[in-house]
Amino acid sequence: MYNEKLRPQFHFTAKSGWLNDPNGLLYHDGEYHMFYQFVPPGEIKGWGHAVSTDLLHWDDLGMAIPANNVYGETWSGSAVVDFDNVLGLQSGADKTLAAFFTGLSTWGQYMYVSTDKGRTWEPFQDEPVIPEIMPGNRDPKVFFHTESGKWILVLWCRAPENTEDAENHDGIYLFFASDDLVNWERRSSLGSFFECPDLFKLTVEDTDDEKWVLVDGKGDYLVGDFDGNAFVPETDIQKGDFGNNFYATQTWNNVGERIVQLVWMRNTETEDQERYPEMPFDQQMNFPCELSLKNCSDGIKVFRYPIDEIKELYSDDEPIDCADIIIKPSDKQREVTVSKGGITLCSLTGGTLKAFDKDLCCSMKEEVRILVDRVSVEIFVSEGEKVLSFCYLPINDDVLAVCSDGEVQVNALRSIWGSGLTSVR
Repeated sequence: MYNEKLRPQFHFTAKSGWLNDPNGLLYHDGEYHMFYQFVPPGEIKGWGHAVSTDLLHWDDLGMAIPANNVYGETWSGSAVVDFDNVLGLQSGADKTLAAFFTGLSTWGQYMYVSTDKGRTWEPFQDEPVIPEIMPGNRDPKVFFHTESGKWILVLWCRAPENTEDAENHDGIYLFFASDDLVNWERRSSLGSFFECPDLFKLTVEDTDDEKWVLVDGKGDYLVGDFDGNAFVPETDIQKGDFGNNFYATQTWNNVGERIVQLVWMRNTETEDQERYPEMPFDQQMNFPCELSLKNCSDGIKVFRYPIDEIKELYSDDEPIDCADIIIKPSDKQREVTVSKGGITLCSLTGGTLKAFDKDLCCSMKEEVRILVDRVSVEIFVSEGEKVLSFCYLPINDDVLAVCSDGEVQVNALRSIWGSGLTSVR
């Protein structure tokens, strides 16, 4: 297992079964927790759970919060550390962890708790901490807002005027505050968005200015201010990714000033057996990326770039299966083509970068970085000012090839699933 022909070698996948949204991203006591939407073979959707000490190598613990007959399927949400024991459950040194999610059958927001570092979970109460507001309201993002001293919960909800049976993407985010993680007071709302809210603070690079960033399910975002009651945008909404396979963005809670994002590389445009033929898994996460905020000539922007820990996977060995490729800036126009498995993954000709069905302007002065795995490619332009994320299916066994008339650095990557360089079998 973990070295099947189409198994990603430095991106997280479930051992078997379906995976989608990352949930409950949390750092505590030396461990990064990754929960995820998980459908084991023959079962229904709950929260899977994996832990890591380095954001690279993951120990998949399997199902953590399954569906039940109270709330149905366990849909997306988030998790926090109860540092001040406001829930009153801490008896020893281990802090209580609290996970919030949506129950599909009731559209309520439920809380589960763990007092053993996330290894087992129990309901805090049978009733939701926030009952249904409108059908379909979901994806609670919870975090502690230091400035107001309150817990904050952001929830997606269809717009009040949308009373049709079918929801649409033109919904709103509702903002709640709490002192105790149980009783929530609605403070404000903002539209228009769809699913999977995320909200975090970043310092603008080379300044002392702090800004809040509000992100939707597609990774599109607003930059502005948040006072614990309402988010006030200071920019228009900006595009988070320019590729085809990028959805349900979330960032880790409790990692200090560092903001690390994980995303489901949603690959649902083809039939099940056409995506990963004969594989036990279905779907993958992106490679974790660190976010930064920079002033650009056309306004303030979020940059997204692979976490520096990727260098721990670098290898000088051959042959190269997966790689971190860096195309250096140049004083002349560059001609570069990257291909694998009979598929052209990316080409750079003159001032145009082409990847699958997307074209992007790219000057010769901009660095281009490309992460190539067995069934995915992520392309970072100008240190992550623009990013394109794609899944692909190889059509033959052709090895990774990089053709360039300029300076290119190709770093082979070891598998995160075991020792040594990845090798196809």
